[in-house]
Amino acid sequence: MSGSSPRLTLHCLDQGMTSVAGLFEQAMEGLAPLENPQLTVICTDLVAKGVSAAVWQRNVQDPDFLAEHAAYYAKWSFKVPRFCHRLHFFATEPCADDVLEALAGWSESADAYLGFVTLRPVTQRPVGATFLRRPHVSEQRYVHAHDRFPVHLAGYRFDVEATPFMRQDNAVGACAQAAVWMGLRTLRWREGRSALNPAQITSTATRYVVNGRTLPNRQGLRLDQITEVIRFAGYSPHLIELRSSESIKKEPFAGQQEAEVYRQLYPYVESGIPVILALLAPGGGHAVLIIGHQWCGEALPPEPQCFAKNRQGIEFVDASAWVRPFVIHNDNSGPYLPLPSQSVANAYALQQAAWAIPLLSADILVDAEEAQTACLHLATQCFGQDLFQWPRRVVTRTRLMMRSRFREERLESAETEALRRYYQAKWLPSYLWTTEFYDVSGYVDAPCKSATKLAEVLLEPNADSKDGHFLAAVAQTTLLPTDVTTPLVFDREPFAGEVKAFLVG
Repeated sequence: MSGSSPRLTLHCLDQGMTSVAGLFEQAMEGLAPLENPQLTVICTDLVAKGVSAAVWQRNVQDPDFLAEHAAYYAKWSFKVPRFCHRLHFFATEPCADDVLEALAGWSESADAYLGFVTLRPVTQRPVGATFLRRPHVSEQRYVHAHDRFPVHLAGYRFDVEATPFMRQDNAVGACAQAAVWMGLRTLRWREGRSALNPAQITSTATRYVVNGRTLPNRQGLRLDQITEVIRFAGYSPHLIELRSSESIKKEPFAGQQEAEVYRQLYPYVESGIPVILALLAPGGGHAVLIIGHQWCGEALPPEPQCFAKNRQGIEFVDASAWVRPFVIHNDNSGPYLPLPSQSVANAYALQQAAWAIPLLSADILVDAEEAQTACLHLATQCFGQDLFQWPRRVVTRTRLMMRSRFREERLESAETEALRRYYQAKWLPSYLWTTEFYDVSGYVDAPCKSATKLAEVLLEPNADSKDGHFLAAVAQTTLLPTDVTTPLVFDREPFAGEVKAFLVG
């Protein structure tokens, strides 16, 4: 310990597991942190990020644990403390021995703060609300379901781009409550809705349907209870059946079946939408939260199967063929972990997935499957003539994007200046579905934006996709005859429905 105040103490760390684990052990009053799998993963992650120092904040009034305490622990005769410890981590050494001066120095650097871990005064499950910086894309882990969260400490503000994590405490909630909490808390600022604490999640889920006991809620939640919580929180519950319980028990998970599961979930994951995944494992049901994916570097299988073919014989391959595995928050294991496709030694894996529940906004009336089908149909309608130079195999990448993010991404892209101005000026809804079409050759580098883009279709997410209420279809010059040097646009006037075709140049 280098410097202290009554509630804040400064701790210098030597960037090794022993040093970081020792601080957790001290904060947990002698409990061995490395016997806790979540803290083992957290310590490993912090060491990999180059943690150099920590600030230990005592007597934290964590709102989630205060709600749990009022609902459950306050009824005990044995006194359970109401307040928590919180450890804040930094990637650079402190500029002074005094904790307040050190915080002042760190507040000047945008990259110093790594996030925090809340330790509840509960012996068996101490890991509470945890906000740790998401992995960098250089690690080939693309965490899309995240947000930038402000953290205030001693009058200084620190920001951390993170996906919230929490372990179930098995008193007011099990794994399902933890997964729901992580998903709702991730979307809290982006969607402008209140996030429920674990006690509220349990009470909301059990208003109409009770499975076992309400408190302590150790048996977890059923699918209908999870969807009830999601609806109450202001989202549209969307149940996707991935595999039946019989197929999970008996059928192998490989080839086309595996590819289809990745294809169904990839648009939501790539869109930054948290996806609750219900697993049927040998030891019982479990719920995790998909928040991103890793990148293979090569398609799996090497010649990925097409999911659609048009009249010209062009084969369409989904971008999910390059995605393995998904990245999850698993309250049983830790944050930012890979979810393997195949189970080894009864570990949790995608092959055990029975249902998926993406946390879609209530305003989104077109799901990913409908959007991809509609965009593919519109691209064929607009660019299906022989004059368009489609390659034999084409990659499709479907995403739901906020209008602001869509425009920002296009302004940062290699689009022509005229096409960027078109996107800037065109009326767009607050959200839109977009399907991008790429040449399969070279798509291995798509996350680095070096693939050859052929076309793009924009679709309204709150209109009937079968009626063709698209926003625009754009053909890049790579798809057009060699004498055409500017993109071709089919533009739909959003209010009158009139469609016009013109070159943007």
